[in-house]
Amino acid sequence: MPAVTRQPIRHAVILTHPDQHSFNAAVAATYCDTVRKSGQEYVLRDLYRMRFDPVLKNEERPGNAGFRVSGDVQAELEALRGCAISTFIHPIWFGMPPAMMKGYVDRVIGSGVSADQIQAGQGEGLLSGAHLFCITTSGAHEAWLDEQGQRLALRELSSTYL
Repeated sequence: MPAVTRQPIRHAVILTHPDQHSFNAAVAATYCDTVRKSGQEYVLRDLYRMRFDPVLKNEERPGNAGFRVSGDVQAELEALRGCAISTFIHPIWFGMPPAMMKGYVDRVIGSGVSADQIQAGQGEGLLSGAHLFCITTSGAHEAWLDEQGQRLALRELSSTYL
């Protein structure tokens, strides 16, 4: 019986912070190093270093006449292909992820899936069947975040829509 060759688990690490020396960047570097040391693979998408354009174009909206996937989004989809685990690393600013992350979700993660499809339980986004981890940082205390409902809101957002 021939030996079964398994492909290493592949991680997508999506970092969103404008300061390349930030705590978030250090977390991403440590995460990637740990993945590599465990014999797995990763692809790091540092959105600010990539100068990712977070603005959703009208023609990128599924269901619109003339819908198309733009070249930069197609390149991201190709980079993320085969990733079994996606890890988003970002700060919490004003109770939310940075706008850059929201734009990445709109343009890349949600590419080709309309709001109507999501509400109808149809259509599968890029992360369907994959594991999702969100590592968030904040200057606020955990108790304050809980009092404001921010941790629950972020958990619901990622669990329901991603």
